[in-house]
Amino acid sequence: MAEPLYDHDEIFNIPAGIATRPANVNAGAQVSVFSPSGGLHPVYGKLPLSAEVYLRFSPGLMKMMR
Repeated sequence: MAEPLYDHDEIFNIPAGIATRPANVNAGAQVSVFSPSGGLHPVYGKLPLSAEVYLRFSPGLMKMMR
């Protein structure tokens, strides 16, 4: 068995930055409709429907600090 590259408690230095632009905000939605065969109606119903709505926030462009 190969030796691991890092200890399980290794600390990684992740550089911080300062946002030079505002954050990005994205929104979206997804809808699914399914028509199962008659034998599955007791389990899924006649017209199963699912939906999801999401918001995603991500930072704008970053300027590296030194």
